[in-house]
Amino acid sequence: MINQIFKQKTPEIKKFLDFDKTKGVCYDNIYIEDQKIVIKIPLFSLKKINDNLKLKIEEFNLENYLYLLTYE
Repeated sequence: MINQIFKQKTPEIKKFLDFDKTKGVCYDNIYIEDQKIVIKIPLFSLKKINDNLKLKIEEFNLENYLYLLTYE
């Protein structure tokens, strides 16, 4: 069983920040490349305080977008 655990491929994860200019919200993003899924964690809103800032999980193709900052 331990051998199976070490043979499993660890998914490639990338992290980046982006800004939704229509909603005025900056997100911290965790992108799981194998699944083409992003987990968007709201950091702050430039518009009035919004209690509707929620975690989002979306299908996503990282190659189609530009970002403020990528980090490790």
